[in-house]
Amino acid sequence: MQYEFNDYKRLTRGYLRDYSMWKNAIEAWEKEKADIDKELSSVPIAISKYGGEPGGGNGEMNSVERLAERRIKLNERVLTIEQDTRELLRVMKNIKTAIDSLDDETGHIIILHYINKRTWADIADMFAYSESSVKQKGYRAIGKLSSILFGRKAGSFEQVVLIA
Repeated sequence: MQYEFNDYKRLTRGYLRDYSMWKNAIEAWEKEKADIDKELSSVPIAISKYGGEPGGGNGEMNSVERLAERRIKLNERVLTIEQDTRELLRVMKNIKTAIDSLDDETGHIIILHYINKRTWADIADMFAYSESSVKQKGYRAIGKLSSILFGRKAGSFEQVVLIA
């Protein structure tokens, strides 16, 4: 996949728009993980005795094997939740750091528009600026945020192609 300068700006805007959704996802995953931990504490760890049964069998799992399989699946889900949460938290931290690097007013404008879903007109009224000046501040900030999040390849000085 190839990315050009404006693609990084679109990615940055997408990251900002998804920020609130990611916070909600992490919260939901944490609740799911708590529920799984609760279930795991109630799933007994049984020991099966082998040797007294005839060889072969019908291929069905016994109750101990079913419990073991359930525990394995629950533990795998917990690992997935933990990995996904770490990854989203890493991206969210990078976004917050990037926004914090902007001046306070511009950072506030970005948060209001992209994360809090306020219109440019609403923000212009809040700051007593024209809508076009608020938009311009926002668009310039997206360029800066893209450079911070994606490095030189998203810089505004040149059009760079990245093969991913």
